[in-house]
Amino acid sequence: MSTSNMSDIARELAQRSVPTRVEFSWLGRRKSLNAEQKETIADSFGAEARSVGASKLLLNPKQEQVKSMTWIRGEIKSYWERMTLPHPEKGIRLLKRTKVNEFDEQMEAYGNLVRQSARAMQNHREEILEDAARHQGTLFNRADYPADFSGAFSVSVDYPSVEPPAYLAELAPEVYQRSLEAAQAQFVDAANTAAQEFIEELAAGVQKLADTLSGQNEDGKPKVIKEAHLSRLTEFFERFRDLKVGDIGELDTIVNRAEHAIGGLSREALRDNTGLRTRVAGVMEEIHSQLEPLMVNRPTRVIRRAGTEAPTAAPAVAPTEPESGLFPEDLAHLRDDLVQEIPGSIEVQS
Repeated sequence: MSTSNMSDIARELAQRSVPTRVEFSWLGRRKSLNAEQKETIADSFGAEARSVGASKLLLNPKQEQVKSMTWIRGEIKSYWERMTLPHPEKGIRLLKRTKVNEFDEQMEAYGNLVRQSARAMQNHREEILEDAARHQGTLFNRADYPADFSGAFSVSVDYPSVEPPAYLAELAPEVYQRSLEAAQAQFVDAANTAAQEFIEELAAGVQKLADTLSGQNEDGKPKVIKEAHLSRLTEFFERFRDLKVGDIGELDTIVNRAEHAIGGLSREALRDNTGLRTRVAGVMEEIHSQLEPLMVNRPTRVIRRAGTEAPTAAPAVAPTEPESGLFPEDLAHLRDDLVQEIPGSIEVQS
């Protein structure tokens, strides 16, 4: 794609977008052991305490209310990313201006769901602490937990400006111009990154479908085609049409070809018609080959505002399935993709 075309796309992206930031205030799942506890662990390995890092698992991810909170956080993050495009400044993503009301209403609903689920955790506080005591043994300390879980979880959204304030143009014209040019460069980066994300997402989707259609299980039978293999691509097509900016040249053509190849097809048709299955697999493989030259290894570019500290990485939280009935039915379809094995109660690093 030409530089001038990308600049036009970046300009359109800036004009149609609102920067968004979603932040979580969340009780950490792990806590570092104190010096005495680390010393005990180091002694058991004949190591120096300063060479050992260790933490304990405060919340059991299998516990139903904890599972619910974890799932909600994963769903909120997933929704935010589906609705937006990336921006180089860390923690910011770009939302279409026409979607602001819809997005804000949904985030308010998520906030209510977080508060409701946090109250449910508080109602099961003793059960949660008894479970933690069983798993942690002598490492357990009630002081590690807030007196009230209801205030330990929240989510907030705001709409920060990524452009220099207008008053700066009169106060310091040269500084304003430099800041404006830097902001415009960020939108060029954002447009490039968005195009790459689309390319990589489509490549992963068509490759997965091709592998499934052409592959065999260990018993020699064709792999089972799941509805998710098709829905993943149809959802991508919808998101691409909704969020893409301007004419992305060759990518537009490739997306149209992929959409035409599976448009109207059902899982049953692909399962029962060997010829159709083979033909579609071939098209998917061709499309993947067309996408490969468009993929680049993007360096991670982190941009922070002056005067801000680098954020502390949040503890890894494994989204898991909540118990039945805890969530609105329209969110239930996302659960199956959010299950992960449960780690142990103590994590040791050397």
